[in-house]
Amino acid sequence: MYPHMCGRKVGINLDKITLNTPYTCPGFAPRPLHQRQTGLDKLGAQCAHPSTWLVVTVYYESLCPDSVAFITRQLYPTWRLIGDYIYVKFVPFGKSKSNLLGGFNCQHGPRECEGNALQSCALSLMGQGSPEQVEFVNCIMGSRQPLLVGEQCSTRSGVSWPIVSMCASSMEGTSLQLEAERQTKTLYPGPSFVPTITYDNVFNQNDQRESQYNFLGVVCRHLTHPKPSACSF
Repeated sequence: MYPHMCGRKVGINLDKITLNTPYTCPGFAPRPLHQRQTGLDKLGAQCAHPSTWLVVTVYYESLCPDSVAFITRQLYPTWRLIGDYIYVKFVPFGKSKSNLLGGFNCQHGPRECEGNALQSCALSLMGQGSPEQVEFVNCIMGSRQPLLVGEQCSTRSGVSWPIVSMCASSMEGTSLQLEAERQTKTLYPGPSFVPTITYDNVFNQNDQRESQYNFLGVVCRHLTHPKPSACSF
């Protein structure tokens, strides 16, 4: 399914990225979706204060095997443990490039361009940094046929699939991908490895390398005290 890997790890710099207003649960970080579904998000349930959030931005590609591995094996399991403490922002674009014909050239071919646009559209219909976004991205990236499970994943996250599909094939989808390209280009000279992960809008090569196999450890290092019990190792 995947013709080649996504890139080599080399040092890059990061400019500041402007974040949208975060999705909140009355002034506090939202509890992970799986916790809310099991009834743990009741009145009085603890939430991390926004000032303690660690902003994790993931620059990835919809058909990149390294992106799939990171999101499903590192980010999602960690988020299930300490989702109250991290604000995750997804930028589905990677090494794609816009062209003069008004479309895009993607590293893993036209199907990846379609997947990137679908994810941009679906994410735009959910609260920025919300549990629904994390669940959706993990759902679609975890399938061997992501374009075929889009409807199932979006429905689970409360988003209308017909609206997502219409967006992806319209100027709205193109605009969202151009915005993803703009954000990705703040990584100078561009993402040398996909996925690229930043912490509080700062890129660090050592963090990048370790995140691929020990994301929880990197996150815990960046969190301020008091840290969650999952960081007691």
